[in-house]
Amino acid sequence: MAITIMGKRSNNGSVATLQKGEHLRTNLGIPKCVAAQLVVKGTPCRRLIDAISHLTVPLEIIVNRLVAGMPAWLRQLVIIRSLRFLVALHCILPSMVAKRGLADALSTESHALSTFLWWARLAPMTLRRFRSALHMLSFLHLPPQCLREETVEFPEQNVRGVYMHCATPCVEDPPVILYFFPGAFMGGGFKDNRGFVGRYCEKLQCDAFLADYRLCPEHTIQDAYEDGCRAYEWLLTRKAPEKIIVMGVSSGGGIGLRVLQMAATMDQSSCFRRHPVPQPAAAVLLGPFINYCPGPNCNLDHSINRNADIDLIVTQRVYEFLQPLMATACGGEDKKEAMSPLFNSIDGLCPILVSYSAHEVTADDCEQLVSNLRSKGTSAEALVQPYLMHCFQLWPSFLPEATQAEDDICTWIRKQGDAWRRGAT
Repeated sequence: MAITIMGKRSNNGSVATLQKGEHLRTNLGIPKCVAAQLVVKGTPCRRLIDAISHLTVPLEIIVNRLVAGMPAWLRQLVIIRSLRFLVALHCILPSMVAKRGLADALSTESHALSTFLWWARLAPMTLRRFRSALHMLSFLHLPPQCLREETVEFPEQNVRGVYMHCATPCVEDPPVILYFFPGAFMGGGFKDNRGFVGRYCEKLQCDAFLADYRLCPEHTIQDAYEDGCRAYEWLLTRKAPEKIIVMGVSSGGGIGLRVLQMAATMDQSSCFRRHPVPQPAAAVLLGPFINYCPGPNCNLDHSINRNADIDLIVTQRVYEFLQPLMATACGGEDKKEAMSPLFNSIDGLCPILVSYSAHEVTADDCEQLVSNLRSKGTSAEALVQPYLMHCFQLWPSFLPEATQAEDDICTWIRKQGDAWRRGAT
Protein backbone atom coordinates (compact mmCIF):
# COMPACT_ATOMS: atom_id res chain seq x y z
CA MET A 1 0.00 0.00 0.00
CA ALA A 2 1.19 3.49 -0.79
CA ILE A 3 0.19 6.58 1.14
CA THR A 4 0.81 9.78 -0.75
CA ILE A 5 0.68 13.15 0.98
CA MET A 6 -0.27 15.71 -1.61
CA GLY A 7 -0.46 19.48 -1.62
CA LYS A 8 -0.33 22.60 -3.76
CA ARG A 9 2.09 22.46 -6.70
CA SER A 10 4.33 25.45 -7.06
CA ASN A 11 5.70 26.72 -10.36
CA ASN A 12 8.85 24.64 -9.98
CA GLY A 13 6.84 21.45 -9.52
CA SER A 14 7.42 21.03 -5.80
CA VAL A 15 4.55 20.10 -3.54
CA ALA A 16 3.71 21.79 -0.25
CA THR A 17 2.97 19.06 2.29
CA LEU A 18 1.57 18.84 5.77
CA GLN A 19 3.99 19.88 8.47
CA LYS A 20 3.49 18.34 11.91
CA GLY A 21 2.67 20.88 14.57
CA GLU A 22 2.09 23.60 11.99
CA HIS A 23 -0.18 26.40 13.17
CA LEU A 24 -3.52 26.55 11.39
CA ARG A 25 -5.30 29.81 10.62
CA THR A 26 -8.81 29.09 11.87
CA ASN A 27 -11.94 31.19 11.27
CA LEU A 28 -10.22 33.28 8.55
CA GLY A 29 -7.94 34.62 11.27
CA ILE A 30 -10.86 36.16 13.16
CA PRO A 31 -10.01 36.25 16.90
CA LYS A 32 -11.30 33.14 18.63
CA CYS A 33 -13.38 35.11 21.14
CA VAL A 34 -15.17 36.94 18.30
CA ALA A 35 -15.75 33.80 16.21
CA ALA A 36 -17.15 32.02 19.28
CA GLN A 37 -19.82 34.68 19.65
CA LEU A 38 -20.96 33.93 16.11
CA VAL A 39 -20.96 30.13 16.10
CA VAL A 40 -21.29 28.84 19.68
CA LYS A 41 -24.78 27.86 20.84
CA GLY A 42 -26.60 30.24 23.16
CA THR A 43 -24.60 33.42 22.52
CA PRO A 44 -26.54 36.66 21.88
CA CYS A 45 -24.98 37.06 18.43
CA ARG A 46 -25.95 33.57 17.36
CA ARG A 47 -29.52 34.04 18.62
CA LEU A 48 -29.73 37.26 16.59
CA ILE A 49 -28.43 35.48 13.48
CA ASP A 50 -31.02 32.72 13.97
CA ALA A 51 -33.84 35.27 14.23
CA ILE A 52 -32.72 37.12 11.08
CA SER A 53 -32.31 33.83 9.22
CA HIS A 54 -35.87 32.81 10.09
CA LEU A 55 -37.23 36.11 8.74
CA THR A 56 -35.43 35.69 5.41
CA VAL A 57 -36.88 32.22 4.65
CA PRO A 58 -39.62 33.49 2.27
CA LEU A 59 -37.05 35.50 0.26
CA GLU A 60 -34.71 32.51 0.24
CA ILE A 61 -37.41 30.27 -1.24
CA ILE A 62 -38.16 32.80 -3.99
CA VAL A 63 -34.46 33.14 -4.88
CA ASN A 64 -34.03 29.35 -4.99
CA ARG A 65 -36.97 29.03 -7.40
CA LEU A 66 -35.58 31.77 -9.65
CA VAL A 67 -32.16 30.13 -9.72
CA ALA A 68 -33.73 26.72 -10.44
CA GLY A 69 -35.45 28.25 -13.47
CA MET A 70 -32.20 29.53 -14.97
CA PRO A 71 -30.53 27.57 -17.79
CA ALA A 72 -27.75 25.30 -16.48
CA TRP A 73 -25.08 27.07 -18.53
CA LEU A 74 -26.09 30.45 -17.07
CA ARG A 75 -26.02 29.16 -13.49
CA GLN A 76 -22.58 27.70 -14.06
CA LEU A 77 -21.34 30.89 -15.72
CA VAL A 78 -22.52 33.08 -12.84
CA ILE A 79 -20.99 30.97 -10.06
CA ILE A 80 -17.65 30.37 -11.80
CA ARG A 81 -17.30 34.02 -12.90
CA SER A 82 -18.09 35.15 -9.35
CA LEU A 83 -15.45 32.84 -7.92
CA ARG A 84 -12.91 33.95 -10.54
CA PHE A 85 -13.58 37.57 -9.60
CA LEU A 86 -12.94 36.68 -5.96
CA VAL A 87 -9.64 35.04 -6.95
CA ALA A 88 -8.61 38.12 -8.97
CA LEU A 89 -9.37 40.27 -5.94
CA HIS A 90 -7.24 38.03 -3.72
CA CYS A 91 -4.37 38.33 -6.19
CA ILE A 92 -4.15 42.11 -5.81
CA LEU A 93 -4.77 42.26 -2.06
CA PRO A 94 -1.81 42.25 0.34
CA SER A 95 -0.77 38.74 1.35
CA MET A 96 -1.75 39.26 4.99
CA VAL A 97 -5.30 40.08 3.83
CA ALA A 98 -5.65 37.58 0.97
CA LYS A 99 -4.36 34.46 2.73
CA ARG A 100 -7.33 33.51 4.89
CA GLY A 101 -7.30 29.72 4.47
CA LEU A 102 -5.92 27.24 6.98
CA ALA A 103 -2.32 27.57 5.76
CA ASP A 104 -0.28 29.82 3.49
CA ALA A 105 0.64 26.79 1.35
CA LEU A 106 -2.87 26.69 -0.12
CA SER A 107 -3.51 27.99 -3.62
CA THR A 108 -4.95 31.47 -4.09
CA GLU A 109 -8.17 29.79 -5.24
CA SER A 110 -8.41 27.88 -1.95
CA HIS A 111 -7.90 31.04 0.07
CA ALA A 112 -10.62 32.77 -1.96
CA LEU A 113 -12.99 29.84 -1.51
CA SER A 114 -12.31 29.86 2.24
CA THR A 115 -13.30 33.53 2.37
CA PHE A 116 -16.46 32.76 0.39
CA LEU A 117 -17.62 29.62 2.21
CA TRP A 118 -16.68 30.33 5.83
CA TRP A 119 -19.71 32.55 6.44
CA ALA A 120 -22.12 29.72 5.64
CA ARG A 121 -21.36 28.27 9.08
CA LEU A 122 -23.31 31.13 10.65
CA ALA A 123 -26.70 30.23 9.15
CA PRO A 124 -28.87 27.61 10.90
CA MET A 125 -29.24 24.45 8.83
CA THR A 126 -32.54 22.85 7.87
CA LEU A 127 -33.34 19.94 5.58
CA ARG A 128 -34.55 22.32 2.87
CA ARG A 129 -31.37 24.40 3.06
CA PHE A 130 -29.19 21.32 3.16
CA ARG A 131 -30.74 19.88 0.02
CA SER A 132 -30.68 23.25 -1.77
CA ALA A 133 -26.96 23.60 -1.02
CA LEU A 134 -26.23 20.15 -2.45
CA HIS A 135 -28.11 21.09 -5.62
CA MET A 136 -25.37 23.68 -6.21
CA LEU A 137 -23.08 20.86 -7.35
CA SER A 138 -24.82 21.14 -10.70
CA PHE A 139 -23.59 24.75 -10.93
CA LEU A 140 -19.89 23.79 -10.83
CA HIS A 141 -19.64 21.52 -13.88
CA LEU A 142 -21.69 21.14 -17.04
CA PRO A 143 -22.17 17.62 -18.45
CA PRO A 144 -19.78 16.84 -21.33
CA GLN A 145 -20.90 17.87 -24.82
CA CYS A 146 -20.38 14.36 -26.15
CA LEU A 147 -22.84 13.03 -23.60
CA ARG A 148 -25.70 10.77 -24.63
CA GLU A 149 -27.93 9.97 -21.68
CA GLU A 150 -30.01 6.87 -21.12
CA THR A 151 -32.62 7.06 -18.38
CA VAL A 152 -32.59 3.96 -16.20
CA GLU A 153 -35.91 3.24 -14.48
CA PHE A 154 -36.78 -0.24 -13.21
CA PRO A 155 -39.09 0.22 -10.19
CA GLU A 156 -39.63 -3.50 -9.79
CA GLN A 157 -35.88 -3.91 -9.28
CA ASN A 158 -35.37 -0.72 -7.21
CA VAL A 159 -32.99 0.53 -9.89
CA ARG A 160 -33.05 4.16 -10.98
CA GLY A 161 -30.50 6.59 -12.35
CA VAL A 162 -28.90 7.77 -15.54
CA TYR A 163 -26.46 5.95 -17.80
CA MET A 164 -24.04 8.41 -19.41
CA HIS A 165 -22.54 7.33 -22.73
CA CYS A 166 -19.39 9.47 -22.87
CA ALA A 167 -16.80 7.26 -24.58
CA THR A 168 -16.07 8.05 -28.23
CA PRO A 169 -17.67 5.74 -30.84
CA CYS A 170 -14.29 4.16 -31.62
CA VAL A 171 -14.18 2.65 -28.10
CA GLU A 172 -15.83 -0.76 -28.27
CA ASP A 173 -17.68 -1.92 -25.16
CA PRO A 174 -16.29 0.88 -22.95
CA PRO A 175 -15.76 0.40 -19.22
CA VAL A 176 -18.09 2.14 -16.80
CA ILE A 177 -17.97 4.00 -13.49
CA LEU A 178 -20.73 3.12 -11.02
CA TYR A 179 -21.15 6.37 -9.10
CA PHE A 180 -22.88 7.08 -5.78
CA PHE A 181 -23.49 10.76 -5.02
CA PRO A 182 -22.73 12.59 -1.73
CA GLY A 183 -25.16 14.15 0.75
CA ALA A 184 -24.76 12.51 4.19
CA PHE A 185 -27.71 10.25 3.21
CA MET A 186 -30.00 13.27 3.74
CA GLY A 187 -29.77 15.02 0.38
CA GLY A 188 -28.10 15.16 -3.01
CA GLY A 189 -29.08 13.63 -6.32
CA PHE A 190 -27.52 11.80 -9.24
CA LYS A 191 -28.54 14.48 -11.75
CA ASP A 192 -26.53 17.17 -9.96
CA ASN A 193 -23.33 15.11 -10.28
CA ARG A 194 -23.40 14.50 -14.04
CA GLY A 195 -20.90 17.25 -14.85
CA PHE A 196 -18.42 16.12 -12.18
CA VAL A 197 -18.52 12.46 -13.22
CA GLY A 198 -18.40 13.48 -16.88
CA ARG A 199 -14.91 14.91 -16.35
CA TYR A 200 -13.64 11.45 -15.37
CA CYS A 201 -15.49 9.84 -18.26
CA GLU A 202 -13.82 12.15 -20.79
CA LYS A 203 -10.34 11.57 -19.36
CA LEU A 204 -10.76 7.81 -19.04
CA GLN A 205 -12.83 7.26 -22.21
CA CYS A 206 -15.49 5.40 -20.27
CA ASP A 207 -19.21 5.57 -19.55
CA ALA A 208 -20.88 6.06 -16.17
CA PHE A 209 -23.97 4.86 -14.37
CA LEU A 210 -25.07 7.41 -11.77
CA ALA A 211 -27.31 5.44 -9.44
CA ASP A 212 -30.11 6.91 -7.39
CA TYR A 213 -30.78 5.79 -3.84
CA ARG A 214 -33.43 6.51 -1.22
CA LEU A 215 -32.71 9.37 1.16
CA CYS A 216 -33.13 9.84 4.88
CA PRO A 217 -35.04 10.84 6.94
CA GLU A 218 -37.83 9.55 4.66
CA HIS A 219 -35.98 6.21 4.49
CA THR A 220 -33.02 4.55 6.21
CA ILE A 221 -29.35 3.98 5.44
CA GLN A 222 -30.13 0.27 5.01
CA ASP A 223 -32.51 1.25 2.19
CA ALA A 224 -29.67 3.18 0.54
CA TYR A 225 -27.40 0.14 0.83
CA GLU A 226 -30.07 -2.04 -0.78
CA ASP A 227 -30.46 0.42 -3.66
CA GLY A 228 -26.68 0.42 -4.13
CA CYS A 229 -26.61 -3.37 -4.35
CA ARG A 230 -29.49 -3.38 -6.85
CA ALA A 231 -27.64 -0.84 -9.00
CA TYR A 232 -24.51 -3.02 -9.03
CA GLU A 233 -26.56 -6.16 -9.78
CA TRP A 234 -28.18 -4.41 -12.74
CA LEU A 235 -24.88 -3.08 -14.05
CA LEU A 236 -23.39 -6.58 -13.94
CA THR A 237 -26.04 -7.64 -16.47
CA ARG A 238 -24.49 -5.13 -18.91
CA LYS A 239 -20.79 -5.15 -18.11
CA ALA A 240 -18.14 -7.62 -17.01
CA PRO A 241 -16.93 -6.87 -13.47
CA GLU A 242 -13.42 -6.03 -14.69
CA LYS A 243 -14.97 -3.20 -16.69
CA ILE A 244 -16.63 -1.62 -13.64
CA ILE A 245 -15.11 0.78 -11.13
CA VAL A 246 -17.18 1.86 -8.14
CA MET A 247 -16.82 5.53 -7.19
CA GLY A 248 -18.50 7.30 -4.29
CA VAL A 249 -18.19 10.64 -2.52
CA SER A 250 -18.86 11.09 1.22
CA SER A 251 -22.01 9.07 2.01
CA GLY A 252 -21.80 7.77 -1.57
CA GLY A 253 -18.37 6.41 -0.64
CA GLY A 254 -19.96 4.68 2.34
CA ILE A 255 -22.55 3.09 0.05
CA GLY A 256 -19.86 2.05 -2.41
CA LEU A 257 -17.79 0.38 0.31
CA ARG A 258 -20.84 -1.36 1.80
CA VAL A 259 -21.80 -2.70 -1.64
CA LEU A 260 -18.32 -4.22 -1.96
CA GLN A 261 -18.59 -5.72 1.52
CA MET A 262 -22.00 -7.22 0.83
CA ALA A 263 -20.77 -8.64 -2.48
CA ALA A 264 -17.91 -10.33 -0.65
CA THR A 265 -19.99 -11.91 2.12
CA MET A 266 -22.43 -14.78 2.09
CA ASP A 267 -24.18 -13.98 5.39
CA GLN A 268 -27.64 -12.52 6.02
CA SER A 269 -26.37 -8.93 6.17
CA SER A 270 -25.96 -8.90 2.38
CA CYS A 271 -28.63 -7.20 0.28
CA PHE A 272 -27.71 -9.17 -2.83
CA ARG A 273 -30.31 -11.68 -3.89
CA ARG A 274 -27.89 -14.35 -5.08
CA HIS A 275 -24.23 -15.21 -4.58
CA PRO A 276 -21.42 -15.24 -5.42
CA VAL A 277 -21.20 -11.60 -6.55
CA PRO A 278 -17.90 -10.67 -8.24
CA GLN A 279 -15.91 -7.66 -7.11
CA PRO A 280 -15.44 -4.83 -9.63
CA ALA A 281 -12.05 -3.94 -11.05
CA ALA A 282 -11.49 -1.40 -8.26
CA ALA A 283 -13.14 1.28 -6.14
CA VAL A 284 -12.42 4.98 -5.61
CA LEU A 285 -13.72 6.50 -2.38
CA LEU A 286 -13.56 10.29 -2.02
CA GLY A 287 -13.78 11.42 1.60
CA PRO A 288 -16.00 8.42 2.42
CA PHE A 289 -18.46 8.78 5.32
CA ILE A 290 -18.15 5.32 6.88
CA ASN A 291 -18.47 5.74 10.67
CA TYR A 292 -21.81 6.85 12.15
CA CYS A 293 -20.95 6.38 15.84
CA PRO A 294 -19.16 9.62 16.91
CA GLY A 295 -21.33 12.28 18.53
CA PRO A 296 -21.02 15.49 20.53
CA ASN A 297 -20.84 13.50 23.78
CA CYS A 298 -18.59 10.65 22.65
CA ASN A 299 -15.39 10.21 20.65
CA LEU A 300 -14.63 13.87 21.28
CA ASP A 301 -11.15 13.59 19.74
CA HIS A 302 -12.53 12.07 16.54
CA SER A 303 -11.98 14.18 13.42
CA ILE A 304 -15.72 14.70 12.93
CA ASN A 305 -15.79 16.50 16.30
CA ARG A 306 -12.29 17.95 16.05
CA ASN A 307 -12.46 19.33 12.50
CA ALA A 308 -16.03 20.64 12.24
CA ASP A 309 -14.60 23.95 13.47
CA ILE A 310 -12.33 24.22 10.42
CA ASP A 311 -14.13 22.25 7.69
CA LEU A 312 -15.82 24.51 5.14
CA ILE A 313 -18.46 21.94 4.18
CA VAL A 314 -19.32 19.99 7.33
CA THR A 315 -19.39 23.04 9.60
CA GLN A 316 -20.63 23.26 13.19
CA ARG A 317 -24.13 24.09 11.94
CA VAL A 318 -24.18 21.17 9.49
CA TYR A 319 -22.92 18.81 12.19
CA GLU A 320 -25.56 20.05 14.66
CA PHE A 321 -28.23 19.38 12.05
CA LEU A 322 -27.04 15.98 10.87
CA GLN A 323 -25.83 14.27 14.02
CA PRO A 324 -29.22 13.98 15.78
CA LEU A 325 -30.69 12.40 12.63
CA MET A 326 -28.14 9.59 12.36
CA ALA A 327 -29.66 7.30 15.01
CA THR A 328 -33.02 7.19 13.21
CA ALA A 329 -31.27 6.84 9.83
CA CYS A 330 -29.39 3.80 11.16
CA GLY A 331 -32.57 2.23 12.58
CA GLY A 332 -31.71 3.05 16.20
CA GLU A 333 -28.81 4.22 18.34
CA ASP A 334 -27.79 0.60 18.99
CA LYS A 335 -27.45 -0.07 15.25
CA LYS A 336 -25.01 2.73 14.40
CA GLU A 337 -21.95 0.50 14.57
CA ALA A 338 -23.52 -2.29 12.52
CA MET A 339 -24.56 0.24 9.85
CA SER A 340 -21.06 1.77 9.69
CA PRO A 341 -18.99 0.26 6.85
CA LEU A 342 -15.81 0.90 8.87
CA PHE A 343 -16.80 -1.80 11.36
CA ASN A 344 -17.92 -4.44 8.84
CA SER A 345 -15.78 -7.15 7.29
CA ILE A 346 -13.30 -6.06 4.63
CA ASP A 347 -12.20 -9.54 3.58
CA GLY A 348 -12.02 -10.23 -0.15
CA LEU A 349 -12.40 -6.67 -1.44
CA CYS A 350 -11.09 -5.29 -4.73
CA PRO A 351 -8.25 -2.71 -4.90
CA ILE A 352 -9.34 0.56 -3.28
CA LEU A 353 -8.14 4.14 -3.55
CA VAL A 354 -9.12 6.54 -0.74
CA SER A 355 -8.75 10.28 -1.39
CA TYR A 356 -9.28 12.72 1.47
CA SER A 357 -8.01 15.83 3.23
CA ALA A 358 -5.94 15.54 6.39
CA HIS A 359 -8.05 18.32 7.91
CA GLU A 360 -11.57 17.21 7.01
CA VAL A 361 -14.17 15.58 9.24
CA THR A 362 -13.73 12.03 7.85
CA ALA A 363 -9.92 12.04 8.05
CA ASP A 364 -9.59 9.63 11.00
CA ASP A 365 -11.92 7.05 9.47
CA CYS A 366 -10.25 7.25 6.04
CA GLU A 367 -6.88 6.65 7.66
CA GLN A 368 -8.28 3.75 9.70
CA LEU A 369 -9.92 2.21 6.64
CA VAL A 370 -6.68 2.20 4.68
CA SER A 371 -4.87 0.66 7.65
CA ASN A 372 -7.56 -2.02 8.00
CA LEU A 373 -7.43 -2.86 4.30
CA ARG A 374 -3.66 -3.16 4.42
CA SER A 375 -3.83 -5.50 7.40
CA LYS A 376 -6.07 -7.81 5.34
CA GLY A 377 -3.72 -7.80 2.37
CA THR A 378 -6.03 -5.74 0.16
CA SER A 379 -4.38 -3.46 -2.39
CA ALA A 380 -5.07 0.02 -0.99
CA GLU A 381 -3.72 3.48 -1.65
CA ALA A 382 -4.42 6.77 0.09
CA LEU A 383 -4.10 10.18 -1.55
CA VAL A 384 -4.06 12.76 1.22
CA GLN A 385 -4.26 16.52 0.73
CA PRO A 386 -3.54 18.85 3.67
CA TYR A 387 -5.58 21.90 4.73
CA LEU A 388 -8.66 21.27 2.57
CA MET A 389 -12.35 20.70 3.23
CA HIS A 390 -14.54 17.63 3.00
CA CYS A 391 -15.36 16.79 -0.64
CA PHE A 392 -12.76 19.22 -2.03
CA GLN A 393 -12.46 16.79 -4.97
CA LEU A 394 -15.80 18.10 -6.29
CA TRP A 395 -14.18 21.44 -7.27
CA PRO A 396 -11.69 20.57 -10.07
CA SER A 397 -12.97 23.37 -12.31
CA PHE A 398 -11.87 25.87 -9.68
CA LEU A 399 -9.34 24.46 -7.19
CA PRO A 400 -5.84 23.45 -8.41
CA GLU A 401 -5.67 20.99 -5.52
CA ALA A 402 -8.83 19.27 -6.76
CA THR A 403 -7.51 19.18 -10.32
CA GLN A 404 -4.33 17.54 -9.06
CA ALA A 405 -6.36 14.97 -7.13
CA GLU A 406 -8.45 14.26 -10.24
CA ASP A 407 -5.31 13.66 -12.32
CA ASP A 408 -3.80 11.35 -9.72
CA ILE A 409 -7.05 9.40 -9.37
CA CYS A 410 -7.24 8.92 -13.15
CA THR A 411 -3.61 7.75 -13.19
CA TRP A 412 -4.45 5.15 -10.53
CA ILE A 413 -7.58 4.00 -12.35
CA ARG A 414 -5.62 3.42 -15.58
CA LYS A 415 -3.55 0.84 -13.70
CA GLN A 416 -6.61 -1.27 -12.85
CA GLY A 417 -6.60 -3.58 -15.85
CA ASP A 418 -6.50 -3.47 -19.65
CA ALA A 419 -10.05 -2.12 -19.93
CA TRP A 420 -9.00 1.10 -18.20
CA ARG A 421 -5.80 1.87 -20.10
CA ARG A 422 -7.56 3.33 -23.15
CA GLY A 423 -7.84 6.78 -21.58
CA ALA A 424 -4.10 7.07 -20.95
CA THR A 425 -2.65 10.39 -22.03
